[in-house]
Amino acid sequence: MSNRVKLLLLLGLLMAPVPAALAMWYWQIGIPEARVAHGELVPDIPPLSQWALTPAPALQDGRWHLLYRCTSEPCDLDDSLWRLHRTLGRDAPRLQRWQLSGTQPQSEPAESAAGENTLPPGGQRLVWQAPAALTQDIWLADPQGNIVLAYGADSSIKDILRDVRYLFRRNPLSSMQAETLALQSAGHNSHFQPEERHE
Repeated sequence: MSNRVKLLLLLGLLMAPVPAALAMWYWQIGIPEARVAHGELVPDIPPLSQWALTPAPALQDGRWHLLYRCTSEPCDLDDSLWRLHRTLGRDAPRLQRWQLSGTQPQSEPAESAAGENTLPPGGQRLVWQAPAALTQDIWLADPQGNIVLAYGADSSIKDILRDVRYLFRRNPLSSMQAETLALQSAGHNSHFQPEERHE
């Protein structure tokens, strides 16, 4: 093989990425989406520690928090977000669901405890006073209670699921955190049999 042929082959190899990049740009092939999160970034919303929640949710235990408010009963979000939670499979214990209610149920303690069972498994009810500045209906908070994303009531559950999975992948548990969470969540997984994964 002559030196000229070798030079032409080398130049062709060096120049190959240019037409490939132009083709990707022109036909929009293999280019990642500019927007990763489907929810709304809300840096101005205060952390959960500053929300008027009763009882105050436990923070710093490694769990993420999915909070949602219902303005009527029955609440459609109870079932749809429970299904989202189930679909997480073995990652389900990393998420805690909170239904936000504006009024304290008028019942005896025993009846109140039984009333908690009206929520799908894995969900708990908190009483809150909704700040006027909050216009969304669903919020995703990190284990420290910082609000990461917010959604409207009509948001796609599949989009919320994609955001949760993405954040879980980007924030893996350490071996100690995983062991601690597994101990705290004993019996929790029995409520969450994996469903078909939705991507």
